[in-house]
Amino acid sequence: SAKLYFEIENLADFWLDKVVFQPIEEGNWKNEANERIDQLRKRNVRIVLKGGAEDDLSVDVEQISHAFPFGTMVQGDQLNDCIVSGEESPYCRFTMENFNWIVDAYRMKWKYMEPEQGTLRTDPQDGMIQWAQRHGIKLRGHALLWEKKDRNPKWLFNKSAEDFTDAVYKRLKFATKWAAPYALHWDVDNEMVDQPAGEHTFYLDHSQDPDFRIKVFKRVKELIPNTTLFLNDYGILDNRYNRFNMYLDQIRDLQERGAPFDAIGLQSHLGASRVDPEYFKYVVE
Repeated sequence: SAKLYFEIENLADFWLDKVVFQPIEEGNWKNEANERIDQLRKRNVRIVLKGGAEDDLSVDVEQISHAFPFGTMVQGDQLNDCIVSGEESPYCRFTMENFNWIVDAYRMKWKYMEPEQGTLRTDPQDGMIQWAQRHGIKLRGHALLWEKKDRNPKWLFNKSAEDFTDAVYKRLKFATKWAAPYALHWDVDNEMVDQPAGEHTFYLDHSQDPDFRIKVFKRVKELIPNTTLFLNDYGILDNRYNRFNMYLDQIRDLQERGAPFDAIGLQSHLGASRVDPEYFKYVVE
């Protein structure tokens, strides 16, 4: 059996003209992944021994790092605790031994960093950044803005459009300056795909400016021109409620309107029941 899902903003009559179901060919995703690993993440190494090496000489090589980006979400306060204590906890050791990129789950977002207007806090994020620098781990910034109303500081809610816009630009300036040059990536305006409808338009609604998102991306690019700027959203890999197609439409629209972003982020937020490697591969490709 199959189900079709439709969503419209207003009551409307429509004709269903044609529906096409296209099968996703089943391949061997694991073998294909291993082939890509061989191609993209491995290089041949030539070792030259000098000085009369004997035939029975053995050489042990241990790889201690790699260039391929492999990251994880972290709790920045736990990394900061390792800076404060001077000792590496099991959490810190696991992070440094397995990953070369990190992104904080929450503490670089506006609601945490400025809970009251003008009260700016960068602790424990400063310690997290110090810990990452100490261990040669690179940092992503997540996120400058977040389109869901309840994920923003409450003091924003009743501002006029002019004062709201001014506050947003001050946030962008402070956060980008504070994190530079450590944050090599930034998720600019988190979760802009408006599904469920009406829950992801906070900045459009309060700025009263239909071009506000474009202006935000342009402002951030002016502030940090050498940083990689991302779109970022969830429910894309598993096409939850048609979010995949909505994301594609949004990407095309932002490109046509001149928003300067450099990369696309696909949040997971997956439960075990939604993990389908073949479908994920289809979506990414």
